Amino acid sequence: MIESLSDPAQRHAMLAHLPIAISVLGVLLAIALLIRAGRSGTLRWILVSFYGLGALLAYLAEESGEEAHHKLDVVGMTQQATHLFEEHAQLGEKVWIAMLACAVLAMLTLFKHKAVRWTTSSLVLIATLATAMMVAEVAHHGGQMVYDQGVGVPTSPNNVNPDTVGHDHDEQAH
Repeated sequence: MIESLSDPAQRHAMLAHLPIAISVLGVLLAIALLIRAGRSGTLRWILVSFYGLGALLAYLAEESGEEAHHKLDVVGMTQQATHLFEEHAQLGEKVWIAMLACAVLAMLTLFKHKAVRWTTSSLVLIATLATAMMVAEVAHHGGQMVYDQGVGVPTSPNNVNPDTVGHDHDEQAH
C-alpha cells in the first residue's frame, strides 16, 4: 500500500473514493438532521467534521490528480478520452470547494435560534445533494476514462503513461 501511495495515479484513485463515500453518507446525515429539525448538536458537529474532512480529502485527491496528469502524454489520447479527461479535471477541481461549502453551512446550524437551525439544516440538505450529484458526475467521468477509454491502463491502446507505453511490445519482441 505504501508503494501505491508513491504513484500519483494510484494515490489519486485511492483518495478519490473517500470523497465519494462522504458525499453519499453526508446526504443521509443531512436528511437525519432535517428530520430532527436541526436539534441534534451531535449530528450537527458530525456534519461539520464530516464535510471538513471531505474537503481536505477532495483537495488531496485533486492535487494527486494534478500530479498524475503531469505523468500523462495527452497527445496520444483519443478525442473522447481527452474530452472526458478535461471534464473530469475541471469538475474535480471544484469538489473540495463544494465540500467546504457544506461544512460551512453545517456550521451555521450551530446557531441556537430555532428558525435559523431549521433554515440552515434545509440549506445543508440542498448543498449535500448538489455536492453528491457533482461528485457522482466527476466519478462517472473518471470511471469512463479508465474502464471505457483505458486511460492509464498498460494494456490499452489509449494508455498514455510514458512509463508503461511500449513495455509489453518490448517484452514480446525478446
